[in-house]
Amino acid sequence: MLSWTKLFCGSFLVLSAVLVAGCNELNDGNMYVRAYSVKECANGGYLVAGIALPDCGGIKTRYIQLVRTDASGAKVWDILLASEELPQGSGASARELSNGDFVVAAGNADNVVVIRTDANGGEVWTTSFVPANDSALHSVFEMSDGGILVASGSLTKLSSDGDFLWDEAFSDQNIIAIDGCEQTVDGGFILTGRTLESSVTVPCLIRLDSSGSMLWLEQVDGESSEERNALRLNDVCEANNGEYVAIGEYWDTQEWLLYDVIVRFDGEGNELWRKTSDGQDTYVNGRFLKDIIACSDGEFAVAGATYSSETTLYDDLFLRIDSQGEQIATSTVGGKGYQALFSIAECDGGALVAAGYTFPGENGLLSSGYPKSLLVKTDSALTMLWEKVFPESYPGCLPCIPLPRY
Repeated sequence: MLSWTKLFCGSFLVLSAVLVAGCNELNDGNMYVRAYSVKECANGGYLVAGIALPDCGGIKTRYIQLVRTDASGAKVWDILLASEELPQGSGASARELSNGDFVVAAGNADNVVVIRTDANGGEVWTTSFVPANDSALHSVFEMSDGGILVASGSLTKLSSDGDFLWDEAFSDQNIIAIDGCEQTVDGGFILTGRTLESSVTVPCLIRLDSSGSMLWLEQVDGESSEERNALRLNDVCEANNGEYVAIGEYWDTQEWLLYDVIVRFDGEGNELWRKTSDGQDTYVNGRFLKDIIACSDGEFAVAGATYSSETTLYDDLFLRIDSQGEQIATSTVGGKGYQALFSIAECDGGALVAAGYTFPGENGLLSSGYPKSLLVKTDSALTMLWEKVFPESYPGCLPCIPLPRY
């Protein structure tokens, strides 16, 4: 059942001046931060959204992190909004709106918080709701009529002022989760999700029009019910010819092997081909594909992470694949600790920018310290151009202001 409230507050910058009694001074050494979304802004630079969890005097309030950078990745501003409404395991997504404002959404199946800011990060409105299905937050979009669509466990539409308009979980289609969502060139949406059929979870591809109405749903077949139940498509994008390419993984739970999967569909959701990697022993090596975009040259770029038993740590992963799913280039941005990418975007000139997190470590062991949001830029051939970490610092103590829910 949908639970809804709307709250108007001051700006983020005002909120960050509020103190919490008994909370120790917070700096860049005692905060867990992960970026989950990156988008290029219309006038250059990037918008990064993530989740921050301060380890501050025993208080476990979560924050939405919103970072605006210039084209070189240098910080323009970096702001936080405190919310006890953000559950554990929250994701985040943000984008620029057509008038230059920004919208950011964060949460998971338990609760989602949506915030609209002006171009300088000043809060315009905040609202929260409980999605209908059990799934993490994936993305937020501006619709053709100026409304805002939030893709989490269900699809929720807000007005441009943050008022609730509708929530659609497609329960009549036995959909139990939405795993990926992207806007199509006609203003509609393409989704990956899962349906429940005779106690078997079946992945599916879903096409919506610009109003959010379903046009079609196609299930994705597997060679066995076990494979269908284990296959998950994490993300999908529209190709330049109106077809779709999805990425994900298939877990063989009997042999404990991980296969990453790339699938191409025609414009009606019929599968054209599927590329499946050799099975990787997840205790030895593994590759996790999280986000895919269609590039301007007709190829595709993928962000994710790799795992190696030699270091027992994760490295960032970039992939370039052609229209047939063949790998053209790959790059890892391996440091001395854990690194993973969750979001990727194409920039002017075909360069790529991706966001994730980095956690210090060396020789297979995590060192003292806390993870930070990571922003990485490569050229079109995946050659590293620069990488940035956020926060640089959050001086002083941060606020603990909950968003109420009725």
